[in-house]
Amino acid sequence: MKRISTFLLLFIPLFWACTPAEDIAGVDQDRVYVIYELYYDANFDKTFAKAYFRFGNEFGTQLKLSGTSQVTFDGGVMIERNVLNLTYYEREFAGLKSSGNFAWIDLNGNEYTNSVTITNAIEYPANFTSINKNAAFTFIWQGAALAAGEKVFLGINGSDEADARLFTEEGVGATEMVLPVNQLQQLPTGNVSMILNRKRFGEASQVTSAGGRWETSYVPMHKTVQVQ
Repeated sequence: MKRISTFLLLFIPLFWACTPAEDIAGVDQDRVYVIYELYYDANFDKTFAKAYFRFGNEFGTQLKLSGTSQVTFDGGVMIERNVLNLTYYEREFAGLKSSGNFAWIDLNGNEYTNSVTITNAIEYPANFTSINKNAAFTFIWQGAALAAGEKVFLGINGSDEADARLFTEEGVGATEMVLPVNQLQQLPTGNVSMILNRKRFGEASQVTSAGGRWETSYVPMHKTVQVQ
């Protein structure tokens, strides 16, 4: 699990920072950029609602709420987290919570409310147990065709971190992705772990002049298959 969790960091929406977050009281409240995330992981059967605050844009200095500024999800206050200097706010739910409302109140008393919905699930192909590394492979997922703003990520990892490979598809209407033989040949023979993530991105509607966005993820149970 440690190896597959490490590989997952390649494509989950974490925004790493080298320096600690600055107090939101030190910036113009109209220049705060917000990222909202709703993330379901079937491996834990939990949904995570997260909020990230930045100055100016999504790549700006990360911010820490203080004073009367707070963020909630469906009326419940989100808890501050700090992981490797990444500061964010989170609320967890048992099972799949497919939608909810984020509400952020700034230090000037302005409230910004945004609804976020996980619209489509995804699963591995039926009876998918093995893959031939010496030929390209068409991976046909179970689930709706991709809509605008959606992407599918497939991570494959062998017994070593260096084995990790990442495949993506974002074409509107796509129901499959082709895994090229030159990348499959770099996988070890034997069991490999797979992680599948269906993501959706959009612009937040109630924002400051700096803007904001949201994203969702649906991650089914990880899968082990045989590479031949």
